Amino acid sequence: MNKKLLDFCDELWIFGEEITEGMKEEIEYFRKIKEDGGIRRLTVPDNYANVARF
Repeated sequence: MNKKLLDFCDELWIFGEEITEGMKEEIEYFRKIKEDGGIRRLTVPDNYANVARF
């Protein structure tokens, strides 16, 4: 991802439990440019997948 696009974002949402090296770079860049944070993380427990099936 072009990290410069993050300059236009108010928040950065992280989905899932695994953080890749590329994601780490983007998160650190976002922390540098946004003093107030604005980072949100959403994880879903493994057992939730069984509940959500139709």
